Amino acid sequence: MRQATFDRMVQYFEAQGIEQLFGAVRISNQPARKYARKMGWQPIGLYKDWGIFGGELDDAEIFALRLHDQALAWVVAEERAQAARERAF
Repeated sequence: MRQATFDRMVQYFEAQGIEQLFGAVRISNQPARKYARKMGWQPIGLYKDWGIFGGELDDAEIFALRLHDQALAWVVAEERAQAARERAF
C-alpha cells in the first residue's frame, strides 16, 4: 500500500467518525512491523502471548495511529488477547 492510499484510508475512517485506529503485528513478522512504521503507525509496546498464530500463543507489537490513543490501544489489546486465550483453551 502506498502512503497516499493509506492516507486516504485514514481520511475515510475519520469521515465515518472513527477516531482511534490500532493494530497488532506478530513479533516475528519483521517486514510488517517495518511497514507499519513506514506508514505512520506509532509503536507503543510489545504484548506477550497476544494472539494465536499457527495454533500457538505468540507475542505481538501493538501500534496506534496516534500516540495519544495508546492507553485505549492497551485496553483493546487486552480484550483481544483475552478473547484469543478463551478460544484457544
